[in-house]
Amino acid sequence: MKKTYKYEFVTGAVEVEISEEWAAVLYELDRREYNNNHTETRRHISLDTVKNNNKSVISPEPDVADLIVLKEELQMVEMAIGSLPLGQQEVIDAVCYEGMLPSDFAVSKGISRAAATDRLVRARKNLKNFCKRP
Repeated sequence: MKKTYKYEFVTGAVEVEISEEWAAVLYELDRREYNNNHTETRRHISLDTVKNNNKSVISPEPDVADLIVLKEELQMVEMAIGSLPLGQQEVIDAVCYEGMLPSDFAVSKGISRAAATDRLVRARKNLKNFCKRP
């Protein structure tokens, strides 16, 4: 028995008659495509939606109060990093600011990968503790 299947194009739609087997395959592919698209739209917010709601993703002119807060936060981070031992400061600078991998840092300093990773873990722990101090 023949079934009709509708192909959607930008210029319009075309209906064709196909066998039931092919119709089942095409309907299954359509269902999977729909589910995949539905999953993606649930996880992400479209920038078009933000534009349509007249919301700005990036403020064209930063607020002076925001700049002051950012400056204070940057100073706090610099002070926290400055309180770390030199080896931990080096690994934070290399990994966080220069984008280096801990393994590459280890090679550049002539230490083991485990030592570089340990320095990074200790540095992050110390930075968290610094932020918790009154």
